[in-house]
Amino acid sequence: MQDSIPALASSRREDETAAEIGRMVEQLSHLHQGGAWHGPSMAEALEGLSAPDAARRPIGAAHSIWEIVHHVRVNDDQVRRHLTGETEGDEAD
Repeated sequence: MQDSIPALASSRREDETAAEIGRMVEQLSHLHQGGAWHGPSMAEALEGLSAPDAARRPIGAAHSIWEIVHHVRVNDDQVRRHLTGETEGDEAD
């Protein structure tokens, strides 16, 4: 009986971890595709935006929309690699 207690605790932690990863994946999906708690998704906010408009810098040295979207994509990829246990290779540029 004592031998099964660590196995049960380990199994429970694995279930909790899997549930938390599922929650993160769901939230990222809402962020990008729609249904996010904060308002429009990135896809909704960027709909109809042209590449030249996304590259514009209307506020001096502030980041362009393209740069912000690129930053989000790179961070999403880092989260995915971490959650899937992939080793870090070359960062996407």
